[in-house]
Amino acid sequence: TKQSIEILTSLPRLDDFVWKEKGVSGTALKKCHEKSGYGGTRHGFRASFGVYSEEVPKFDNNLIGLCMSHTKPQLEQAYQRSDLRERRREVMQTWADYLSESSAL
Repeated sequence: TKQSIEILTSLPRLDDFVWKEKGVSGTALKKCHEKSGYGGTRHGFRASFGVYSEEVPKFDNNLIGLCMSHTKPQLEQAYQRSDLRERRREVMQTWADYLSESSAL
């Protein structure tokens, strides 16, 4: 999202990568969340996005599931060859814009 890029470019560059090649560990996310000073739980952030996506039904459930990294049944995975990256970017930008507008209130 534009907001994420803004945050990342404002930070000092310590490495060539933002995340490890295989993603971020649960422990690293937990430490990052604890240091952030924000309350709640990491699951609560996911739940908030889930509730938002139900209340603002602009995107289909399959796309929302991909954004939340939900796994699909093996047969469905065999036929779904696209990660729908551009459509997921649109969903996440919409979510980031909503959060930005809400924090300005």
